Amino acid sequence: MSDTSSFQAEGYELSVVFNSSPRWQVALTGSSNENTQGTHLASRGCYLNFATLNQGLATWRRFASELRRVEAGQCSTAFALEPTSATARAQAGTNALYLEQQTDAAEQAHLDELAIESAAMHRNGKYAFNGLATHTFAATAP
Repeated sequence: MSDTSSFQAEGYELSVVFNSSPRWQVALTGSSNENTQGTHLASRGCYLNFATLNQGLATWRRFASELRRVEAGQCSTAFALEPTSATARAQAGTNALYLEQQTDAAEQAHLDELAIESAAMHRNGKYAFNGLATHTFAATAP
């Protein structure tokens, strides 16, 4: 499953160029940037928490529970499996485990991603400063 992410950026930048003489030029730049992880994964959260037929974690966990009933030798209201068959009980247990692992992993991945919401995402630091000085040398005659 995938979804969209957004980043929020706020900051200021200042550039100053100074020509002290025809041969000298000085350029200075500085900035302050605040980059954070914005609201993201809204669609995935809606899908995972949507409680209707065949959607959301609750549905898949209910299916796993129904498979566990078959594994325990009880009839299921969701699956036409024979609870007296050893093969059907073993397959129901395997499928239930798979569904439980997948729903738990999807939920944990979503929660891990939500945990970084509003976290700072400064790749090069919050503050930056650059300076450049150039000098044009006079051409000398041979």
